[in-house]
This record gives sequence, C-alpha cells and structure tokens, in this order.
Amino acid sequence: MLGSAIMRKTLITLLAGMALLTSSSLATPWTHRFEMGEDASSTIYHFYQVKQNGQTTRIRAVWNGGAQNKPTVTDYLLEDGKITIRHSTGERKDIAKLTAGQDAPLKLDEEYTIDDKSTNAPTAKPNINSSQLVDLQNLIYLLSQEREAIKKVAK
Repeated sequence: MLGSAIMRKTLITLLAGMALLTSSSLATPWTHRFEMGEDASSTIYHFYQVKQNGQTTRIRAVWNGGAQNKPTVTDYLLEDGKITIRHSTGERKDIAKLTAGQDAPLKLDEEYTIDDKSTNAPTAKPNINSSQLVDLQNLIYLLSQEREAIKKVAK
C-alpha cells in the first residue's frame, strides 16, 4: 500500500513536470509587437508571429482591461486558405503576463474559421456575419501596421 502511494506521488510529479515542460515549450515565439494606448489606463498590445520569409502566421491582440475589466484576447491564426479567430477572456491577475506576450489561462468565448469557401469569388457576398466582418477589418488594420521586432534575449 505504501509503495503504491509513493509510486502514485512520483508519477504525479513526473506528469506535472512534463506538463510544465510542454506548456513552456509551446509558448508562442512572438517576433514583432506594437502597442496602442486608448487612455491613461487602457492599452491594446499586439504580438505577431512572422516567419523568416516574412509571412505572418499569427497575431494576438491583448486589451489590458483598462482600470477594472478583465483582459480580453483576440487571436488570429493565418493558415493556407483559412483564418481562425479566437476571442478569449483572461483574469486580472494575469495582465502582466498577457501584456508581455506570455501565455496565461484564458476562457474561450468564441472561435470560428473563415475559409476560402466562405468568401467564394471577389464579387460574391461573403458568408460571414457583421461581427466577423469587424474581425476581418481589424485583422487588415493589424497587418498594415508598422511593428518593431522583438529582440531575443540570450539565455
């Protein structure tokens, strides 16, 4: 019985360590960023993942929540022929992590994908709703912005 409890504790410790390693190795390697202030306490932080060939593959917009709201996160995942958009909410205790481009627990509020089947030909009316259209307009704006490269820190 005692041996079983020790084995279980060891296994739990090993699994927790593996989960920590996995989650830290899965952190998004942001390459570029820019910030836009709204007022004295409200700022939107933008993080970009850009490949060596210049292709943007992911953008994250983090609103710090201002003085009293929970932070919100919008992720844009750009893949061949489709765009996945995720709206999430974080906790105020994680604002420093999120605004630094680090991962933190998020509650997924909405996720959807727009693919080239949704938009058909340039003259066809897109099969998207008005809030999705706003998301696409925001994405176009974010892709058009000047952004600075994030300097890598030697370990």
